[in-house]
Amino acid sequence: MNPIAALSSIAAGLFGLALALPGGSALAQPAGGGASAGRLPALVETYGNGPHRAALLAPPRNGDFARASSALRAGFRAAADRDGGLSVEVYDFTDDAGALVAAYREFAARGVAVVVGPLTRNGVNALASQGQPAIPTLALNQPDVPLPPDILVFGLPIEGEMQQLARVAFEDASARPNRAGREGPRALVVSAPSPLARRGASAFVMHWRMLGGQTDLPVEFEPRAVAGMRAELAAANADAVVVLGGADLVRAVKAAFGTVASAASATGTRLLPAAGAGSPATAAASGMANGNPLAAAETTGRAGGAGVKPLLYASSMIGPAFDGERRVPELDGVFLMQMPWLVWPEHPAVMGYPRPSGPFANAELQRLYALGIDAFRVAREMAVRRPAFEIDGVTGRLSFDGSGNRLERSTVPSEVRDGGLVARVPAPLLQPAPAFVPVPAFVPAPAPTAAPATAPVPMPVPVPQFPSPSLDQPAADASG
Repeated sequence: MNPIAALSSIAAGLFGLALALPGGSALAQPAGGGASAGRLPALVETYGNGPHRAALLAPPRNGDFARASSALRAGFRAAADRDGGLSVEVYDFTDDAGALVAAYREFAARGVAVVVGPLTRNGVNALASQGQPAIPTLALNQPDVPLPPDILVFGLPIEGEMQQLARVAFEDASARPNRAGREGPRALVVSAPSPLARRGASAFVMHWRMLGGQTDLPVEFEPRAVAGMRAELAAANADAVVVLGGADLVRAVKAAFGTVASAASATGTRLLPAAGAGSPATAAASGMANGNPLAAAETTGRAGGAGVKPLLYASSMIGPAFDGERRVPELDGVFLMQMPWLVWPEHPAVMGYPRPSGPFANAELQRLYALGIDAFRVAREMAVRRPAFEIDGVTGRLSFDGSGNRLERSTVPSEVRDGGLVARVPAPLLQPAPAFVPVPAFVPAPAPTAAPATAPVPMPVPVPQFPSPSLDQPAADASG
């Protein structure tokens, strides 16, 4: 089973700091009471000596999700070894609701500060069905039912990726030549006939239209069918062509249009140098030489017609084509959103963690390894009840502002250049990570002191308060 299939529909949620738990919540019942508990998940590993205890619920090390689980565990351990702050217990979890009830009762009795997982959608559904947990929980997939408070959802949804791509593509297309006085830019969306591609295509279309762009419903093709549809594709008269599918489909669509304009060269965006690139000759070839960012772009005619080539965009679904540092020069000029871990090895956050090799060398498992790294970092913030936080993560820039129900993740605009994936723009300047200092849940006010009779009476010293996030219940994600 494809490990990304278990993560393709994930939305952001929240963890609450409420002290009162609903009486009907099976995960909030003390030992010996409430709903029927099953067998405890098997404890398979412990490490770390931090002051706060974390429990990681990962799929068993054998079965359909064994490789995905191993990659996630390896990333979580890499972050724990580097960053510290938590004592970690790793459990094999089989998505059983009864096992969850038993686990949370045991965790609460032993003072576990944060639970991470489950990874699969079925597991998160089981978690959500049990009501508000007694312990803040970081779920790694989006459920099909509404989430109760005290659960923050974090993962790698294709829907979020496509919303970000729509924003960037809209800006690119709007800035192209001869757009003055025209209606909103037009996009053509081509999708593979798979559930993951369809979800991504729908998310792009919805957000593109919200921005004011024009587009029809996505069209579906197998790669071998694209060549016979060249005339129909050209007739779409698109400023941007967006392909949801693997590298074969993107390659076929690119060939059907002929040469496409580079998103970076057409808009003047600086590309970060790829390995072995960055020479003046390379810069000139990409249209960046001599301060002329439009040198490589056509500047006459209408998009989709003679003169101006459409901009071509893809999704992270093309990642496996670059496994093993393979070069795919026929995809040069294709633009997409990617996590820093896969396109920017010099990123300060990425440089701090070891690179996996061997069984984790492919793109799908690298994404899960990176998810494990950032899951540990988010869990560390949750363990100390930090009301808001921002993390320069290896999966993107992560932020939670303490209100609403979303953990935001911003990825890196990237492009295929010289056959490899490279970051298109630099991320925001990064500040050194602050030292890990636990934040107390409550600080008592100092005792009042009697003032001299002749002195003014001092005002009472207010009790320091830590604002709690909103406990509004998030809406269910329609889709992962």
